[in-house]
Amino acid sequence: MHNPLVAIGLAGLAAWLFGSAWYMSLGKVWQAALGLNPDDCKDKKMPATPLVVCLLAEWVMAAVLYQTLDHLGVMGWMAGAIAGLTLGVGLMLTSTLVTNLFQGKTLMVTVIDGGHWVIVAAIEGAVIGALL
Repeated sequence: MHNPLVAIGLAGLAAWLFGSAWYMSLGKVWQAALGLNPDDCKDKKMPATPLVVCLLAEWVMAAVLYQTLDHLGVMGWMAGAIAGLTLGVGLMLTSTLVTNLFQGKTLMVTVIDGGHWVIVAAIEGAVIGALL
């Protein structure tokens, strides 16, 4: 077994980097789905606090996923990715859907945000599974 801190650190970082690419590529669609004008947002600087909090949250999720996969005996990147995908759909996507419905957000916001969290869980699961 590898060092848990290395697995958690790498999994969280990989998920955070994925999220950066995800929202950079879907940023205008996401902003429009939130009712924002993407042109009004393009010159605004991304605040550092949410980015730091997101990275910390990715590491917390990776730590929880590490413990879960370790206790279940999940080994290998594919098994880890499938477990992460399952948890992502079952826990993250469903809670994002319900929250967004009550907040009156569009389905596109749920697709973008929920899809992000599902893939994050799959990435973290794959990295952790590969290092268990």
